[in-house]
Amino acid sequence: MKKWQLQNIKAKLIALVKQASRGKPEQTTAKERAEIVILPAKRYVDLTSSKISLVEFLRNSPLYGAELDLERNQTPCRDIEL
Repeated sequence: MKKWQLQNIKAKLIALVKQASRGKPEQTTAKERAEIVILPAKRYVDLTSSKISLVEFLRNSPLYGAELDLERNQTPCRDIEL
């Protein structure tokens, strides 16, 4: 990811947009701090689109409905001298 200084963006906006459209995010900086990241539209949609919920994910699991042994081993621990 290339970093661009905010003060130089106006003059190089077309180059910035072209580079971002090639698939890699472009980051702008002001006073050495990251301010803005420019993403390709597809990447933005991928990041913001709704994902399935955890419940849906677990229900779609190949292990859904499998019996799990959730009993805890009740044997006492061994004594440790400190």
